[in-house]
Amino acid sequence: MTPPDFPEGATVNSIDISRHATGRVHIAAYKYRQDDARPYVFRTEDYGASWSLLTTGANGIPADHFTRVVREDPVREGLLFAGTEFGVYVSVDAGAHWQSLQRNLPVTPVTDIQIHRGDLVLSTQGRSFWIMDDLTPLRSVTAETASAAATLHEVRSPYRAFFGGPGLGALGATTRATNPPDGAWFHYTLGQDVEGVVELVVTDVAGDTAVTLSSEAQPGPDLGAFAALAAMFGFGGGPPLLPKSAGTHRATWGLTYPAPTLPTGTIIFGALGQPPAPPGEYAAALTIDGEAVGSQTFQVLPDPRTDIPRADYLAQHQFLQDLGGIIDRLSDQTSDLVSVRGQVETLAGLTDEADLSEADQARVTEAADSLNTKLAGLREEIQQTDNRSFYDPLDNPGKLAAELAFLYNTVAGGLAGIINAGPTDQAVDRLEELRGTVADVLGRLDTVFDQDLSAFNELIRSLGMDPVVVSRGEAVIS
Repeated sequence: MTPPDFPEGATVNSIDISRHATGRVHIAAYKYRQDDARPYVFRTEDYGASWSLLTTGANGIPADHFTRVVREDPVREGLLFAGTEFGVYVSVDAGAHWQSLQRNLPVTPVTDIQIHRGDLVLSTQGRSFWIMDDLTPLRSVTAETASAAATLHEVRSPYRAFFGGPGLGALGATTRATNPPDGAWFHYTLGQDVEGVVELVVTDVAGDTAVTLSSEAQPGPDLGAFAALAAMFGFGGGPPLLPKSAGTHRATWGLTYPAPTLPTGTIIFGALGQPPAPPGEYAAALTIDGEAVGSQTFQVLPDPRTDIPRADYLAQHQFLQDLGGIIDRLSDQTSDLVSVRGQVETLAGLTDEADLSEADQARVTEAADSLNTKLAGLREEIQQTDNRSFYDPLDNPGKLAAELAFLYNTVAGGLAGIINAGPTDQAVDRLEELRGTVADVLGRLDTVFDQDLSAFNELIRSLGMDPVVVSRGEAVIS
């Protein structure tokens, strides 16, 4: 049956049968060839016995933006998308009101619309295809969320699959589209501009923080000597700042945890990879100035292209957490070592100003040389001190820190990509070997601190000078 308001001579360009209600159909028509540019979107609820016009020319789609296509979202009832001669429109109330969804789509005819795996896919006339990734926030819009001060929308479950977008693939290619970013996407809506700090914290089932995204600057991964080269290719910065302006925004988590920190001054060829998040349940919490305003749980799904057992993902995660803790502990102790050496050298150089006798100056110099010789020897076991640039490891053998980094990247994957596999038996054996080596080196460092440094401080105090201070864990020793 022809709709009662259907203009004579108009062309029906699309027919969309609803998945939500039997008898419901949407159609889009146009009559621009007869000099009628009005938009025509109709709906029937009774198999065509009666029809309703959803585009009056005054409810969102302009009166001269004729329509080419209309689609109803297969997941949320009443969520409609309309393609017109001048762009795309959306309605969250079954066509009662429309608003532009243009975003970065050029002004162009939209000839067809498909909703594929939760993404909005448009074909255009002259502008190729355009995809708006992840319709989850539109599907979760309600009257309550529209009027709320802040809302964290439902999170679509991401796959632990890394395609490299939107990184190097688009460099230098002005005609190539940007790939969607890897990982989980979080959409939040602010009812008005926020002056305070906006933060989004993701935690795993163990309660450990996987990532903190913030409107304040956050540190990026420690790339060491590799930082300059990484910056040339757009890597190495901290996560983008969360917007604080009114509206709906997207934040992205690349499904990786923070990498451990190598001892300061350690130079390797490349950088530590960030450990990938294992599949499982996670929680996201949105706060404004520390006050919780929304939370969501979501699942990280395994890469569908592989059949890796869940136990392997968890084994990889546990291995990297364990190894990362060893690296962080070595880094902290190495910082203490470097600090002590610097303080000892400074004190040895102040003996003249302290008005000491030549004999006392000689005692301080001898004790300082003895202490620093032992500390220097330990540092040589921890780090290759001859390295200056990231090319140097090609010529100079790596020491303990570099060996730990190599094992870490072997299991996690470095800048070349994430590894989807559990640690091998050889990696587990190597971890135990290195664990023992680290314990031995740090044990000998503790002995130097407890004996040689204590003796040096006793000498310094007896001469009226301030002792060396070293922070070891929560204790400050002087």
